[in-house]
Amino acid sequence: MVSLPSVAEPLLMTFSIAFTDPTFKRVLVLLAGAILTRGRRTVSSVLWTMRGLAPGDPSSYRRVLSRARWLFWPPGKALATFLVALAEEHGVGTSLGRVGHHGQVPLGQTAIDLARGLMAVLLRWFPDKKFVFLGDGGYASHEFAHWVFVRDETGNRREEYFYTTDAEFDAGTIIYYFTCRWSIETTFQEMRAHFGFETTRGRVANTILRTGPCLLGLFSVVSRIYHEHLKRHQPRLADRPNYHKTEPTFADAIAEVRRLFWTETVFQQPYFAKAIQKVPPKLKNMLLDNLCQTI
Repeated sequence: MVSLPSVAEPLLMTFSIAFTDPTFKRVLVLLAGAILTRGRRTVSSVLWTMRGLAPGDPSSYRRVLSRARWLFWPPGKALATFLVALAEEHGVGTSLGRVGHHGQVPLGQTAIDLARGLMAVLLRWFPDKKFVFLGDGGYASHEFAHWVFVRDETGNRREEYFYTTDAEFDAGTIIYYFTCRWSIETTFQEMRAHFGFETTRGRVANTILRTGPCLLGLFSVVSRIYHEHLKRHQPRLADRPNYHKTEPTFADAIAEVRRLFWTETVFQQPYFAKAIQKVPPKLKNMLLDNLCQTI
């Protein structure tokens, strides 16, 4: 099995319950390759990045997405548990997903059907938690309790109506929760920029339906690994001439997680370990900085 960064191993090993042992070993290769690869996230690109770390026939890795039997729910619950705990730790809300706009919807189901099912799953997983579902007009209900009319006095933006089915929400709360939706938009923007979201290719139904959710899950995996890493390390910010950061962004997170996988996964292989030890530290850091570039 491919070696994993020490900070990432506890999380990634919790996913093993969803797979058979041979499939899980291939999943770890694909996951590490998806983190290290830049550009399109096709299986071919991932295997090209991993090369000698991906033993066996390439078709066996493609079958992980197209034919192998496994479930989203166990790893999904592990990630959801982390996100809920993180939100409570910092006293903020968290976005657990969006259905219908950027993913494929199975035949016979609508985006509303899927959203209702996902909410039911969350309530079953976390019966003692309260969830607020945020949706656009596509999820409209005829049973609303409060609504807010918003007008831009400058005339630059269109008038908007927002409503809630919770009678305890006042106007300020309704607007606040609606603005929380923008973190979802930011997530999809980061997904396109750093994980090649919507650039994948698949000709088999399972591959098409699995690839998008896997990449979205990868976003949460990278975020959690980076969160754990920062408990013991200072953030490394990708400053540029005339562009200085005061706090890390997702670009810094994926760059740091890539560095962990290069140093603790790839460079720990016997045929790399001896060679990398001979590289001067400054040159090694320069090479890693370029290997870990986000785009």
